[in-house]
Amino acid sequence: LVGDVLIDEFRGCAGVFLDKTAIDRVVTDRRQARAEALVGALATGTVDPARAQGRMYVKCPTCKNVMNRKQFASGARVIVDVCREHGTFFDAGELPRIIEFVMRGGLEAAERAEIERLRTDVKRERQSAQYAAIVESRSSRHAHEHSGRAGQIVIDLLASLFR
Repeated sequence: LVGDVLIDEFRGCAGVFLDKTAIDRVVTDRRQARAEALVGALATGTVDPARAQGRMYVKCPTCKNVMNRKQFASGARVIVDVCREHGTFFDAGELPRIIEFVMRGGLEAAERAEIERLRTDVKRERQSAQYAAIVESRSSRHAHEHSGRAGQIVIDLLASLFR
């Protein structure tokens, strides 16, 4: 227990598991004293190279299901293991990096970047739809003009046959 945050430490790998409540406290309540206490209490070891390459998965210490590996947040450059039901596992040295990222405003920057990406996607979709409508309009007009000419040719052919 560090302050009011319960941390499950794993001595063998120097990793830590935080339940959902602890993650919420670390991420949403950005008290400097809590952040400093957590960073000071955590091991700063290195990540096993096999884990860094994504080849090893971790089981949730609560439910024993294999957790999903995912980037903590855009720009954090930290891959964590997440159990949707119970919490997040951080390899050695990752939680201090995440705390620093959060304290520097990284989550807000990631949120702004995501909003901008979504706006760009919407704009691109709108432009694609407009382009498709223009192409369809031209195609329909061309087909109509072509069918009109073909119809006139048939009429002219029939008229010439019956003269």
